[in-house]
Amino acid sequence: MVAAEGLADDASLFETGAIDSLGLLDVVGFFEEDLSIAISDDDMEPENFESITEMTRFAERKRG
Repeated sequence: MVAAEGLADDASLFETGAIDSLGLLDVVGFFEEDLSIAISDDDMEPENFESITEMTRFAERKRG
């Protein structure tokens, strides 16, 4: 596991080991429950969750 403060916003969360497939489910749950952003099966692309930057862009697209 990598400390969050040691990651650049564009660092790959999967390659650095910051999150894994189970962690991704937690992130999706956060998006849906805390941010009220519905995640469809089509949204479950690794590119959407690869980094903090990509998650931010994804959230902004979903919120319109």
